Formats: sequence, structure tokens, C-alpha cells
Amino acid sequence: MKHFIKMLSAGFLVVVLGLALSPWFVLAAEPPKDPKVLKVGFINNITGPISWIGVLHTNCANLAVKEINAAGGIAGIPMEVIFEDNKTGDPKAGLSSMNKLIFIDKVPATLVTFSASILAAQPLAAENKVLQINPGGWSPNLLDKPYLFSNKITGDVMVENAAKAAWGKGYRKAAILHPNDTAGVYCMKLVEEVWKKWGGEVVAKETAPMGTTDFQVHLTKIKSARPDVLFLYFYGLDSGYAIKQNRELGLNVQMYGMLWSNEVYKASGPAGAGFIYSDDYWEPEKAGPWAQRFVESYTQTYGKREDKIPSWAVNVYEAIYIVNDLIAEARKMGGDYYKGESLKDVLLKKRKFKSVYGSDLVFRENGSCMKPVGLYQVQADGSAKLLDVYMPKE
Repeated sequence: MKHFIKMLSAGFLVVVLGLALSPWFVLAAEPPKDPKVLKVGFINNITGPISWIGVLHTNCANLAVKEINAAGGIAGIPMEVIFEDNKTGDPKAGLSSMNKLIFIDKVPATLVTFSASILAAQPLAAENKVLQINPGGWSPNLLDKPYLFSNKITGDVMVENAAKAAWGKGYRKAAILHPNDTAGVYCMKLVEEVWKKWGGEVVAKETAPMGTTDFQVHLTKIKSARPDVLFLYFYGLDSGYAIKQNRELGLNVQMYGMLWSNEVYKASGPAGAGFIYSDDYWEPEKAGPWAQRFVESYTQTYGKREDKIPSWAVNVYEAIYIVNDLIAEARKMGGDYYKGESLKDVLLKKRKFKSVYGSDLVFRENGSCMKPVGLYQVQADGSAKLLDVYMPKE
């Protein structure tokens, strides 16, 4: 009898194991533990010397959320963005904002921008497993940081792309004017390194704080060094002031930099004509239906812009959609899906996302992204003409 019972038990075990291993036998997933609202943080530059950039960031984030919620959110759950201020890259403000988002608002993901404040807050976010998407900061020091991913092309790619264009034009004696923040210092070091490696000479290096309006002393020193090309790495209105004052001093050399917008043109005036810069390749009329709908929706909501919406603002809109996709995908796993660790795992598994730029956006293991880079030249009316398109190497 005992022998029979043992045989029966063994047979039952075989049947159970067979069912578990059968392709048609699937254990029911635990129902998803949905929050009432899908909260996403955004540490934005609401105040500070270039807070006008933050206005565009806010507009694009709110537009994306409006569209997502109008389409039903995720399973009827609406999204909400909680904005915090990094005071235009202040490290203490960035850390304080991250602390609030993690421990008070309890967000699983947040958008972050401006390299110095990102780097200050990133360790706290990683320790608490909060996913960070960076749509604007470009310092390569942001790479290989746990839980941090950028849908903005990093400065090493943009700097070298513009430097190669300048080298190809025959320039050999370079001057560099840059902000004294994390991204600016890195850009200066990188262009100096590659320029000297190619056989060129760096005859002057000058730095100033972000928000500077008077560059007379810096530019006078640069002029006395007699460069044949000037690399300018400021990225706010200060860039426009530097360009204008450069021309006023009679330093009529070709200038190369990163990023441009109508706001910068207002500071530079006609002196901005001819300025060459490298940036994410954003041509909405060529990028397809989503890009065109985005521009139309932005215009209807906030009014028509005199220039096209800058790439770093477009990246905010795109980043909100990336977070939305990550949450939707994580929710399919059921259970306690609404947490940064789950979103990070989905991102690393998925890697490829639909992009408003047209082609797919692909995240690399080191947190950077693969997307085309454009080389542009400013025209007399402040618009930008595309000169070339470059795809970074894997």
C-alpha cells in the first residue's frame, strides 16, 4: 500500500512538473498595482540666468502630458509632471529638488537637465532607484552613470563634429571661449585635445560664468592672440552677446559653437549671421507626421514661434513619451511595476523607441543615444541653414 502511495505521489509530481513546463501552461500574472496618478518629475531651470529655456521645456512637457491624457493615459490612469527648479544648473538646487521628488512625491522617474545639477543629484537618484532621462544636459561626464539616460546628443559628439568642419576649412590657430560650468570646461578640454592632436594650435582660452553679458575683456585678450577661428561654447543669451561683441571689436574670424535659437539671435542681432553650430538633427518638415503634428499642436497651444522649436525643447516632449512607453510596458508585467528599477530594466531591454525626429532613438549601454547630428549655419534673418548631417559611430 505504501509503495502504491509513493508511486501515486511521484506520478502526481510528474504531472504537475509537466504542466508547468508545457508551453500552453502559463501562471496568471499578478494584477498590476496601479497608482491613481502616474507622477513624473522634471528638474527644470525655472529660474536663473537662462530661465527662458525652462519656459520652452515646460511648454513641451505639458504638451506631451496633455496629449497622453487626452488619449486615455495608461489604462485610464492620467499622467502628471511635478516641476522642480535647478536654478539654471545650480548643484545644490538640483540635489534639493531630487530629494523632494524621491521622498515626498515618490516619483519612479524624472527628467533632468543642466549637467552640474544632474551630476549633483544623480547619486541620490541611483541609490533610490529612480530613473532619470536627460533631454538637455550634454556633458560626457553624464555617461556611464547608473539610472541615467540621455536622449540629447552629448557634447563630445557635437564638439568634435564642429571641430572637424573647422579643420576641413583650413583653420589652424584656435581660440576658445566657454562657460565655467561642467559642460563648458569639458568642451574646452576636448576641442583643445583634438585640435592639438590634429596638428593645430590653441592660442587663447577664456572663461566666464553663465549669464555673462559683457565679454569685452575676454574678447580683447582673444583678439590679441590673433586666432583664425573661435570656438564658442556658451548656450544662452550670453552666446548672443559674445557673438555681437566679437564683431564689434573687429575680430572677424569664423565662430563655431553648439545650439542656436531665436532668443540667442535677439541678443546677437545681425552679427549672428555666419555662426556655425552643431546640434541634434531636427528638421520637422522632413521628420514625418508625428513631428508635424507636434509643431502644429505647439503652435495652437502656445502661439507660432519666429523660428523652429529648438531641439533641446523637442527632446523634453520626446522624453515624456519615452517615460510613458516605459510605464506602459512595465505595467504588462503586473504587480508592483510602478518603480524606477522596473522602468530601467524595460529601457535596457527595449533600447529602441519611436522618435519625434523621424528615425528610431536607440539608447546605448552607457546611457547615451544614437541619433543624427546636424551642422548648421545662421543666416542674416536668424534662421539656420543645414550644412551637413553626421551619424555618430557605434
